[in-house]
Amino acid sequence: MEALEQEIGKLESLIEHAARLKAQSIERKYIELEQTLFGVNGLLSKGEKILIFTEFVDTLNYLEKKLLERVPKLAKIEGSLSMDARRRQVQLFKDDCQIMLATDAGGESINLQFCNQMINYDLPWNPNRLEQRMGRIHRIGQLNEVFIFNLVAQNTREGHVMERLLSKMEQMRTDLGKDLVYDFVGDVLEESECDLPTLMQEAILNRTSLEDITNRLDATISNEYQALIELAKREQMASEVINLPGMRREQHELVVKKVPDQHYVDFVTDTLQTHKVKIHDSQGATIKRIERLPRFLREYVHKKNLPPFSTNETYRFTGDSRMVTPDISQMTADHPLFRLSLELAKDEREQIPLTKLSLPYPIRERLNVEVFSVTIGDGTGQELAEELLFLAERDNGQVIALDPYWLFYHEITEGLVSYVDESAFKLRSKANIHAIQSKKRFQVKRDPQSDRLSSYLRSSFQRQYEDTLKRLQRYQRDNVDNKNAALINQMQANLVDIEIRRDERLAEVARQRNILVKPPKCIAQVELYPDMESVYRLLPCDYSEVVAEYERANGRSNFKVSDGVGLVDFYSERYNGEPRYIIMSHSGEFGVSKRHLFDLQPILNNAYLYVVDNGRIVEEHFLG
Repeated sequence: MEALEQEIGKLESLIEHAARLKAQSIERKYIELEQTLFGVNGLLSKGEKILIFTEFVDTLNYLEKKLLERVPKLAKIEGSLSMDARRRQVQLFKDDCQIMLATDAGGESINLQFCNQMINYDLPWNPNRLEQRMGRIHRIGQLNEVFIFNLVAQNTREGHVMERLLSKMEQMRTDLGKDLVYDFVGDVLEESECDLPTLMQEAILNRTSLEDITNRLDATISNEYQALIELAKREQMASEVINLPGMRREQHELVVKKVPDQHYVDFVTDTLQTHKVKIHDSQGATIKRIERLPRFLREYVHKKNLPPFSTNETYRFTGDSRMVTPDISQMTADHPLFRLSLELAKDEREQIPLTKLSLPYPIRERLNVEVFSVTIGDGTGQELAEELLFLAERDNGQVIALDPYWLFYHEITEGLVSYVDESAFKLRSKANIHAIQSKKRFQVKRDPQSDRLSSYLRSSFQRQYEDTLKRLQRYQRDNVDNKNAALINQMQANLVDIEIRRDERLAEVARQRNILVKPPKCIAQVELYPDMESVYRLLPCDYSEVVAEYERANGRSNFKVSDGVGLVDFYSERYNGEPRYIIMSHSGEFGVSKRHLFDLQPILNNAYLYVVDNGRIVEEHFLG
């Protein structure tokens, strides 16, 4: 009896010790969370919205109690809430608070694409659950880069194994794309008895070394990795023919269509200076510097869910790639300052009544231009592209398309007049035709992509289904005295789950295949009248037959005509694929302006000026 009491006393002591360790561990993890949220550079100070996931309702309640000591309110979702209650919590998170707590069960069927920061307070054992958590914020409509933080204890076996697993998974996502990687590997780990609970149990009971655990994990995942790679290769080889000349031609076309970076700099500078931002010049105005953004713009960034800006951060940027350093960024369409400027310009455009602008321009005839916004999307509601369409009516009634470069070719310094035009929107029917053509262009690209993805998904799910079915049959054969009943039930449930996920993914691909176009919206009207003092441009549609015949006569092919006032007017290739970019002029001496010549720098070694007279080409000049 005395021995029994001693043993009970030891057990009680161990239980108390375990409870203290657990409490200490919970408190330490919460401190890390608190620093992540509330530290000097904490996420909340940057205006971010944070989704925090935990597996357990008890942990959720603990976090709620602790966090409400620091914030006035937060949203929470767990499995017992009805769908209406969940929707109310999502709206609360979107409009009135920065933090949402959620369990895996509670996170089902909610979309939080307005949030791009997620913290896994504790990690699920199976990678399938990780993928499902990520899906809450990485949904269609998510415009920002998504950041996911995983709180894992350092210097522990669980921490080392989880770190190895996550790094492996991320590499697979990079190489294979995100589809199904976590699902497949999660099932494979369980099948191989290499899932994390099994590994941890083995480590404790059998004293397995950390190196042996991670090696086993590596081997299991690597085998699955190679199997998925081979499957992807077979699908690609069966459906794709590599067209190297076509790829090279597309690359040349992208170079011509790309807006020169210096014009992004000009746009950002003009827009931000209009909003009272001080911008300093250096290196002959090739480098711009902003010491800090005003508070009202940082709040605007938060409201528009744009990439955040730090309170005291200095920004240096340039349009000249030669000036780029780790501290000086290249201004592009993806730069946070450009995205901010674009949003500001859009808001201003919506507030200003639509009037017509009249301005001098280096052309030989009057053009009435209408600018349309064309939005392309798919059946899932995802916006694929928003294009600007520039249609110009000539004096003879002909309607032509202008290249977006016409906005940058000539700097408007004077002569700008604004007035109301009662005869507006004459070109809407033509815009509808162009919108339908854009839809067809996207559909041609989307159809083979959808076919390949559907085929890949079918093959992948079929492989997963067959593997699960083999396991089920093995358990059924060995089911002596009903010892495998639980495993059999699990495998049968897995088969149903695989079919459901397959049907859902294939249905989503079918919706993605369907390309939709919204009716074009007229957003600007401009009248261009001749400014003959500048180096004027010819319209390539008037000379396409002449230039095409000239190129054929000189052994060049793959002839293309650009829209009006583009960076170049025509494109052709020599027999060896060497590109030729052509600009038309009536004068060899004054055929290209300095501004235009600067923008031609990336292709100058393949650029030529053709001089036309009386309907024939009389000279050509190499511009490089």
